[in-house]
Amino acid sequence: MNPQGIMDSMQKHNLELQKKNTEIVILATKKADAQRDYRKALAVEIARLRLRGEKVTLVETMAKGNDSVADLKVKFIIAEAEYKACLESIKGSLAALDTLRSLLTWERKEKYSQNI
Repeated sequence: MNPQGIMDSMQKHNLELQKKNTEIVILATKKADAQRDYRKALAVEIARLRLRGEKVTLVETMAKGNDSVADLKVKFIIAEAEYKACLESIKGSLAALDTLRSLLTWERKEKYSQNI
C-alpha cells in the first residue's frame, strides 16, 4: 500500500471512529434507560409480592419470572450487548489506525533509506 492509500484508509477509520463515538453515547443512554426500567419494574413486583404475603425466599425469583419484568431484563441484556459490541468495534478501529500509523512510519523509513 502506498503512503496516500494509507492516509486515505486512516481518514476512513477516523470518520468511522467519529460515528462510533456518537453511537456509543446513544447506546450508553439506551442501556442505562433499559437498566433503570428493569430495576424499577423488579422493585415494584417484589413489593407487590411481599404485600401479597409470598415467602421471602421466593419473592425475588417470582418477581424475575414475571413476564413484563423478564421482558425488560431481555431489553436490558440486548442494550448492554449492543453497547459492548460498539466498544469492541471502537477498539478494532483504534487497532487498525495504530497498524496504519506503523505501516506509514515504515513506508517513510523505507523511502528515506532508499534515498541515502
